[in-house]
Amino acid sequence: MGLQAAIGVGAALAAAVAGTLGLAGCTGAGGENAPGAPAALPDGVTVDVYQTRTDLPARRLEIAVANAGTEALTVTSAELVSAQFAGPAVWHARPGGTVVHAGFAVDLPVELPGPACDDPAPAAAVRLGFTTADGATGTAELPAVDRYDRLPDMRAEECFGVAVAKVAAMTIDGPVRVGEVDGAPTAFVAVAIEPTGAEDAFTIDALEDTVLLALRSPDGAAAESLPLGLRVAGTDAPSVLEIPIAPARCDAHAVAEDKQGTIFLLEATAPDGAAGLVRIAAAPEARASIYAFYAQACGLPAPVG
Repeated sequence: MGLQAAIGVGAALAAAVAGTLGLAGCTGAGGENAPGAPAALPDGVTVDVYQTRTDLPARRLEIAVANAGTEALTVTSAELVSAQFAGPAVWHARPGGTVVHAGFAVDLPVELPGPACDDPAPAAAVRLGFTTADGATGTAELPAVDRYDRLPDMRAEECFGVAVAKVAAMTIDGPVRVGEVDGAPTAFVAVAIEPTGAEDAFTIDALEDTVLLALRSPDGAAAESLPLGLRVAGTDAPSVLEIPIAPARCDAHAVAEDKQGTIFLLEATAPDGAAGLVRIAAAPEARASIYAFYAQACGLPAPVG
């Protein structure tokens, strides 16, 4: 994110968080609750959270700290806390923290713990430890401003996945099988389905394409989705579902820049009748073989690494 964009966002969010900064607890350089310690983050410092394309497959979020004030601020700790997750999402600070100079912004990446689904509408907060330019220290806790309203969607997706996983685990681990469909070059991605023994069942209603890969329909044409209607019960025997794929387009830069092209989406109906999407990310061996097939099908050099 560019500097001016970051500061612009920070300024726009200042009013949203101004009423919450009284939650901060601070100490002076000489000890707890020292006289003259700041009551909150310095004026002009704002915080929000968001997720980038590269964060999605890694299950990360960014805690963005923008400093539109006049003095530098050192961030010494940061974490996102929500009943949406099994624990706090913690930024791993470098020794001495990270300085946010006046007029600049920084993104602090946090890896997300596993989902927790008991609370239907969990709140989220950011805890930020900091040191001001005059050496005063504090820890501010404020409601998390969700820049793109990503947290509710993330909860819905992940908790839907949890409901499905209680019936069967689905993974993409091994290399693709290369063949043809009606004469068209096709790779078949193997989804291993391992039922858990639960009494419930879910249905895989359809398969969806990815930003990198089209689906291959039975007549050999490229497709954005394929209906399936596969019922999976927790008491079924283990099985394999093959997803027929082809390059969505041939682009020499597509693989090098790919972030989400090997994350497969399955439209499904959970045991309780709710509809949603299940995301299955290809493991490294499977991902490498998909890229190799893509290059071969497009007549491109084999990917390196």
